[in-house]
Amino acid sequence: KRRESTFTSMAMAAVPRTTAMAPVAGGLSRALRKGDKVQAWSGTEKQWLDGSIEDIIEEPCSVGAMAVQAGSAKVQCTKGLRFIPPDRSKSLLRLAASVVVVAPGAGTGINSEVYKALGEDRRFKVKAVGKKGEAYDRYPEYWEHGAPAPNLETFAADVLDHGLGDVLVLGSRGGQVVLPCLWRKLGSKVPPAVVINGGCAMNLPGPAVSWPLGAVTLLLMGGEDFFKGKLSSADYIASSKKKVPAGNSSTAIVYVRQMQHMPQRVLLSTVLDQLLLAALAWKASGRAPEAQLSALCTKLEGDGWTGTLAFTASPGVWKDLNFGKVGSGKSQKLTALADEPTPTVEVTREAELRALWQAAAADVVIPTRLGAPSSKELALSAAAAANGHREAAAQARQIAQVQASKAQGLEAEIVRREEELRELRQKLAEVRKEELRLVDLAEAQDAEAVAAEADVEEAVIWSAENSTSVSSGMHATPQDVIQPLGARVLVASHH
Repeated sequence: KRRESTFTSMAMAAVPRTTAMAPVAGGLSRALRKGDKVQAWSGTEKQWLDGSIEDIIEEPCSVGAMAVQAGSAKVQCTKGLRFIPPDRSKSLLRLAASVVVVAPGAGTGINSEVYKALGEDRRFKVKAVGKKGEAYDRYPEYWEHGAPAPNLETFAADVLDHGLGDVLVLGSRGGQVVLPCLWRKLGSKVPPAVVINGGCAMNLPGPAVSWPLGAVTLLLMGGEDFFKGKLSSADYIASSKKKVPAGNSSTAIVYVRQMQHMPQRVLLSTVLDQLLLAALAWKASGRAPEAQLSALCTKLEGDGWTGTLAFTASPGVWKDLNFGKVGSGKSQKLTALADEPTPTVEVTREAELRALWQAAAADVVIPTRLGAPSSKELALSAAAAANGHREAAAQARQIAQVQASKAQGLEAEIVRREEELRELRQKLAEVRKEELRLVDLAEAQDAEAVAAEADVEEAVIWSAENSTSVSSGMHATPQDVIQPLGARVLVASHH
């Protein structure tokens, strides 16, 4: 069994440091980093061996009797430990492309088997960032149902801080919010991106973001996706093209008529690795990888899918490739669109739940093609459907928790309003009591008024009876004249 020797510093003249580089799947080359997944060529075995970079040697050193140059890559592979000098790394190492999957919106739950298989592919090293349902998994506040931080906009800043890898995968709200935030920050320096649902090509609210002229962007869009709204297939493609600036020559649209918001497992497993390789090749060469895109169309058609692949062959010039038979007999010629932008589509929890149910149901259906599906395909479809149903169940429980919270709030509101009603009823009783008191008082005043009117009549009679006394010389005092009858009687009695 091979045993690694202890590193010892070498007393030698300083050697200029060379950065170890290696080609990435798709054509790019970049500096090697600790933790990179690679393949190392074995001259003895005459084959590529799977391995990983354990370290990049900073200073010249020795391992036993072997001198190790500064900048060498320490590689642990299936046949043991190797040290690859920087001037030979490009020929002896193949670097797996670092794929960063922005999890919120990318369907990492229902399509977990697809992402798992991608991570097991020696050409890729996959890292998912974020998680669906976390506090930040919500739209920014300038969206209709948006909220203040934390949200997907602040999450985009966190994604940037953790590194973007060689190529990005985003979906749904990730394409609507996260990618535009990265564009705003990095411009054309943003890594190539595969955007499921094509969210970045929609009419988006909030601060205007310019689509970078040098951005490599491949959009995977579906004819059964609710992002499409009521647009025809032709108008949906045309509206997405209009979002791409005329100076951009590195954008492709893969439109699959049967694709739902949550891409079917068999579809995503067919296209995802090909789209990633095409994006990397496009970035490396600066030219549209027409051969790869054409091969993808052939593959999709062979698997029974129908649609259109459109890409910018040069700045502002689109080339369309149709695949599969539409069967409707309708012309697929693109029509002119009105100047009005397509409406903004926001992914609510309920919409996502419906998409999960649809995807789970559709995952057991394999597109019509020659030959019956294999037992492995059926097993994978059933497993994907089970994942979809579990994710839908988890989503339903999350929504149920939200509804339970709302119910608790309503119950508290009912208690509060019942207390208000109790207080109102008490006030009503007091007001009714006061009303009855005032009615009794009014009736008493009416009785007083009747009694006063009787006094007036008596006063008139008394005045008439005593008028003769006044004319015969008896002079009434002013007090006698102005006092009412009752008072005059009292005065007379006093005298």
